[in-house]
Amino acid sequence: SFSVVVEDNTNPVITCPANVAVAASSGSCGATVSYSAPTATDNCGSTSIALIGGIGNGGIFPLGTTTEVYRATDSAGRTQACSFTVTVTDQSVPSITCPASITTTTGLMQCGASVSFTTPTTSDNCGATVAQISGIASGGFFPTGVTTQVFEATDGAGNSQQCTFTVTVNDGEDPVASCPGDIVEPNDLGACGAFVNYVSPTVADNCPGFTIVLDSGIGSGNFFPVGVTTEVFEATDPAGNTHQCSFTVTVQDTESPQASCPASAVIANDAGVCSADVSYVSPTVTDNCPGATVSLHTGFGIGGTFPEGISTEVWRAVDSAGNTNDCSFTVEVDDTENPMPSCPGGQSANTDAGQCSAAVIYAAPTVGDNCPGSSISLLSGFGSGGVFPLGNSMEVYRGIDGTGNTNDCNFSVVVTDAE
Repeated sequence: SFSVVVEDNTNPVITCPANVAVAASSGSCGATVSYSAPTATDNCGSTSIALIGGIGNGGIFPLGTTTEVYRATDSAGRTQACSFTVTVTDQSVPSITCPASITTTTGLMQCGASVSFTTPTTSDNCGATVAQISGIASGGFFPTGVTTQVFEATDGAGNSQQCTFTVTVNDGEDPVASCPGDIVEPNDLGACGAFVNYVSPTVADNCPGFTIVLDSGIGSGNFFPVGVTTEVFEATDPAGNTHQCSFTVTVQDTESPQASCPASAVIANDAGVCSADVSYVSPTVTDNCPGATVSLHTGFGIGGTFPEGISTEVWRAVDSAGNTNDCSFTVEVDDTENPMPSCPGGQSANTDAGQCSAAVIYAAPTVGDNCPGSSISLLSGFGSGGVFPLGNSMEVYRGIDGTGNTNDCNFSVVVTDAE
């Protein structure tokens, strides 16, 4: 006898499901994955299937690709394996939270400020990192204005999310305008003012870009009127902060007015008085500035009564700045009126006893005049109390006033021989 041994040399046939791709579960860095179980067939009846690599159906699969390997074994111990992949992808975007926007002011004499802020926070199902992609690092120097800070959270799968906030640095520092000192100038000759030049004001500020303009006044190199002019300058920086400075330009009127008097005059006295009422052309005044006046300083004035002799009229011009100037002229009143002597009437007398003559006394002649100081004296004759010869003698008296004007009167003395 002999035996015939029939050996099973045919491997079983195993079939795995197709590759599986799923997204990670919400809030988890993996996924619970169920898939169709592998199947197997064999030429000699039943087979068994076992997981020999991977996690298994219904297990929690980590992020990435996991290979599931199954093996089929038949009753003869022959085996056959199959495999497929389970890919878990992270499709969750990380969250990122930025700090609130920051507003601050510049540091003293700085065109910006050092600003620190809290680092943005992130959360993700699989973890994420935070990076600043634009802006200035915390603790850095931020210029005036608005700086946008952009941060990005990125997870291992490349999912990313950004957040932003702003750092606003306001320029809270006013510029400082510095004006020149007050200016005092005399007027230009013949002008009621002066052309004045001055050094331009300067500005200091923490930030560049400021401007300075004349806010009120006239400006350097221009004509300033007599008096006080206030020049006001205003500096403005790019943030709109302003500062003013001012100074005064005083133009003093140092030029005296010019008074012009009429020519000196010689006037005859008014009849019967030792004076004359005199009118003359009013003096005039010219000046570099309006408002000058001229008035009588000493004298009798227009239409005044001037005494006999020489009177000086002084007129004074005064301008609005108090500068003065005088002019003068003389008015001479000449006494052209003769004195008026008055002699007694004719005299008659008899010879004195035993004499061929007579001593005759008569009332003294008098004199009148428009001016005091006149006198009368015997010009020819014997005079009162004199011895007059027989016959007709003429007594002549002359009146003379203080200015030498003369006038005569006379009368006769008749001596008769009655013896």
